[in-house]
Amino acid sequence: MEFPPKNGLRGFDVEVAIAAFDQVGIKASIEYMPWSRILFRAKQGKIAAALSCAKAPSRDVYIYYSTPISSTTNSYIAKQSYTGKIPQSLLDGQGKKITTVDGYTGALELKKAGIPHHSVTNDEAALNMLLKRDFDFFYSNREFIEYIAGSKNMDLQLKYFDLKQKDLHLCFSQKWPNAKTLLEQFNKGLSIIKDDGTYDRIHAKYK
Repeated sequence: MEFPPKNGLRGFDVEVAIAAFDQVGIKASIEYMPWSRILFRAKQGKIAAALSCAKAPSRDVYIYYSTPISSTTNSYIAKQSYTGKIPQSLLDGQGKKITTVDGYTGALELKKAGIPHHSVTNDEAALNMLLKRDFDFFYSNREFIEYIAGSKNMDLQLKYFDLKQKDLHLCFSQKWPNAKTLLEQFNKGLSIIKDDGTYDRIHAKYK
């Protein structure tokens, strides 16, 4: 996980992951570090899993994906003062000045589409680039950015142009000992907390 708790809330995916593991008798601990380092350590097998990530071909070679734990909305995020053309697709970012976070699927999507962009190390840096410099868009996940922006009183400074939804997973390192067994245990625990209402109660806290 990249960011530590804010306002007493650890994050929806964090709480879901801990609760799911708890159901199968596993005590999970969460470490916070930059996303690029998280993925690097997952490749090396130095962490059990990355929380949380979307599927991407570049990750398929070193990640086992859990059952989806949440979903997120890919968005072009702009300043409230933005008055340009409203983007309807990723390609509508062509010709715009865009920032994103290195290692996120958003950065991979922009690169694959051949859309020039500037990558930074984390979401807070990208938000600062958007709000304080002459960038048109920050391409990222709406729900997570709303969470960060709200905690920093930036929420009224932003507008969102939603493009598509995608699933997020707990992403297990294939090099971690018994990773497939751990994946199966997690999926079992996730199913239990969905059936008994725990998942919905956690979700309600973040609405």
